[in-house]
Amino acid sequence: MATDPKLMELLKATSTLPTEDKIQLIRSITDQLKSDLKGIRETPGESLRGLWKGLDITAQEIDDNQHEVWRNFPREIIG
Repeated sequence: MATDPKLMELLKATSTLPTEDKIQLIRSITDQLKSDLKGIRETPGESLRGLWKGLDITAQEIDDNQHEVWRNFPREIIG
């Protein structure tokens, strides 16, 4: 639960509000949060599409790497 005295005071004050007022309060806070968060991430993340483009990885290199990764993997059933 909240430990900030200001927040505790607000929670105590809102506990006596009628349900309709609590809903309106939540809507208002949600609108404020949307506004506050609007500028945090304005640029979209870089797309992963084409990440390996231009590396010229061959099918043989992929097969070799898969073999290397799985080489020491346990073969027996664990359980």
